[in-house]
Amino acid sequence: MKKKGDCFQNTPVAEVFLNRHSELYLGEYLAFRNEMTSLDKVVARVRQGPDVSIRQHNQGSRVYNFRELARLSAVEIYTGRVQDFLQAVQSVFLPDSAVRLLDLGGGSGMLAIETLIHFPRASGVIFEHPQVADIPEQFVKERQLMDRLQVWRGDFTTDDIGAGYDLIIASGIFDFASTDLPGMAGKIARALRPHGYLYLVSHQVSTDFLSPKEVIVGWLPSHLDGLDLLQSRQSIEAALAQTGLIKAGRDAAGAAGGLRGQLYHFA
Repeated sequence: MKKKGDCFQNTPVAEVFLNRHSELYLGEYLAFRNEMTSLDKVVARVRQGPDVSIRQHNQGSRVYNFRELARLSAVEIYTGRVQDFLQAVQSVFLPDSAVRLLDLGGGSGMLAIETLIHFPRASGVIFEHPQVADIPEQFVKERQLMDRLQVWRGDFTTDDIGAGYDLIIASGIFDFASTDLPGMAGKIARALRPHGYLYLVSHQVSTDFLSPKEVIVGWLPSHLDGLDLLQSRQSIEAALAQTGLIKAGRDAAGAAGGLRGQLYHFA
């Protein structure tokens, strides 16, 4: 804030992101992320070790509230991730393309929704866990896209995800397929058409798991709790390469939390 005499005023950036009347208000999201990545329990976890149940099942839903994250990230995603995504997709598809897409583990579903808004002939599926699926369903209804965009409920690591897609969006999902990374990559490759694209959003973690620092620190509380999910960039790229999927151009700019988007296509 800025202070002049006895008066206070928001700085321009605070006015955009911390004013409740702003379209990009992130107060709730920032508070949620702060709690989600809190190190308040670090001393106890170091002394006592991880939660046995969390370690045994190794499921993110036992630690994270993905439904609330999906709800709150519906605004946060417009602070860079949507823009980066649209730029990438518009570089490979013409505006009148009848793109058939799959938003895998789509959260709020905003990437799929924005695709349909910018590509009037596009259609597709948002695939989400039953505990989260009502969030994208709500946003799809609000934008009156029910005739072009379906929401499927299930577990993408075990359930059928369909086939014949021109574009698959995989935002952060490979961390939740850690038990069979090649299997998840193969499932995605089989679901794509021969000239289709995968838009992968990952944390770009190094093989020594020391960078990017903000990602490692952000995931530290869950690892101390007993989760072992985070995958390195090299392991993800190797799994995709085995299916024939390779990068299409350079990496996109980084977004919140160290996330980066990248298009892949068949070699």
